[in-house]
Amino acid sequence: MQPPLPEGKEASQGELPGTEAWVAARGFRQGSRRGGLVWGNFEQEDGGEFWPGLGKRGLVVVLDKGEAEFEGGESWETPGWLV
Repeated sequence: MQPPLPEGKEASQGELPGTEAWVAARGFRQGSRRGGLVWGNFEQEDGGEFWPGLGKRGLVVVLDKGEAEFEGGESWETPGWLV
């Protein structure tokens, strides 16, 4: 279950409008007709890690023209006392 998202005030193109409802997705599928594995370099310019515990290098799944589908979700309006 995901709570409502706040509007992205710093979005230059209005691409983060925010939401007013709680949402639960029932299923998730992703796929691609073409895909592969590549060797990824996750090292940051400051020498830090891209994701803690991930390490500096590793295999990455690449999906060419990948598709993601969320199936049968539910949504609930935010109760007035939470606003």
